[in-house]
Parts: sequence; structure tokens; C-alpha cells
Amino acid sequence: MLRPVPERTRRFLTEKFLKPLPNEARLRVRRLFALPDVEATNVPQMDFFVKSHASNAAKSIDRELAKLQALINNGIAPITAIQTKLC
Repeated sequence: MLRPVPERTRRFLTEKFLKPLPNEARLRVRRLFALPDVEATNVPQMDFFVKSHASNAAKSIDRELAKLQALINNGIAPITAIQTKLC
């Protein structure tokens, strides 16, 4: 059973981890911790030919998904670096 989180801890976690890092900080973290070279971290891009024929809605969705995957990868890089050091 999960223990309730103290209000002070909940406030800290909410403040620090529910908003994305500013671009400068995000890029600094990415330079410090490289992504592992595995297929799961590959961010495919829409082919130029397909992109030139795709609707604006498809391009918009592609941008949203690419941004989401980049944000996920930003968190994965330091975590996998820690895991590699521990194992």
C-alpha cells in the first residue's frame, strides 16, 4: 500500500517536475548525458517526399509527437547513464 506523500514533498515535486525544463537547461543536460545507441531512442523524421504531400494536420501531429519523444528522451538519457554506472 502506498503511503501518503507529505504536503511539503508534494509541493516540491509538483513545482520541480510538472513543467518542462527551459531549452538552455534541457540542451545542457543532453550534452552531459548522451542517449544510448538503441533503436528505442531513435526519433524518426517524416520523409521529405511524404512531408511535402502531407496535410497540415498530419504535419502538426508529427511535430507534437516529435516534441513528446524529445522530452521523453531528455529524461531517459540521464537515467540510463546512472543505470550504466551502477551495472
